[in-house]
Amino acid sequence: MAHPAAEKVRVGTAGWTDPTLLKSGRFYPPEAKTPEQRLRFYASQFSIVEVDSSFYAMPSHDKALAWAARTSDDFQFDVKAFRIFTLHQTPLNLPKVLREDLEPRGNKAGNVYYSDLSDDEKAELWQIFKDALAPLRSANKLGYLLFQFPAWEFKNEHNLAVVRFHGRNADTWMKKTQTAAERFNYLYSEEEISELAERTRELASKTRQVHAMFNNCYEDKAQRNARQLIAMLAGR
Repeated sequence: MAHPAAEKVRVGTAGWTDPTLLKSGRFYPPEAKTPEQRLRFYASQFSIVEVDSSFYAMPSHDKALAWAARTSDDFQFDVKAFRIFTLHQTPLNLPKVLREDLEPRGNKAGNVYYSDLSDDEKAELWQIFKDALAPLRSANKLGYLLFQFPAWEFKNEHNLAVVRFHGRNADTWMKKTQTAAERFNYLYSEEEISELAERTRELASKTRQVHAMFNNCYEDKAQRNARQLIAMLAGR
């Protein structure tokens, strides 16, 4: 039997187009070959997804509009804030309107920081970010905004609990790997998922809603574990 708090929990994964996921061929059906087909299939399996690409590049209004159109009315997107807003070094792949002015301020590696921006430039970047997410907001599909600062995290909560499962691969977590995906190469066991389900239920009983996001994004491991957690929360 499903726990009474289970209906307050949304379960999903961090991203839906990770290269190792696509290469594994174990999640998407063969006919899901385009970005639209993949998102539609993903949204048929889960009620939420975390947009990770928005950390590396400013999201676009047109892309967000397409995401909203390709998912059901109750689907939600949790969005990671663009890296410059969280004090990370940022390559000059910025909106064209600002790129030329900022190029002379880049360091030897070609990066700029939030502190390099004038107040007007900061305001303009925030407005671009806000406008890009407007289609998700107007469709009531914008979940949380994740502000991931160096070495610590801040979440915009409003009585919303956020749980992110990164895996437990202690051997690779602190090591320099060829790709970021290798750090998340971990499949939670059924016993571990049971433990996480119990903790998630407890959290759901104390909050308005829980977003449980699997970030062990290596091949289809995040999707497999997310499905397991959904089943356990539903009492299956």
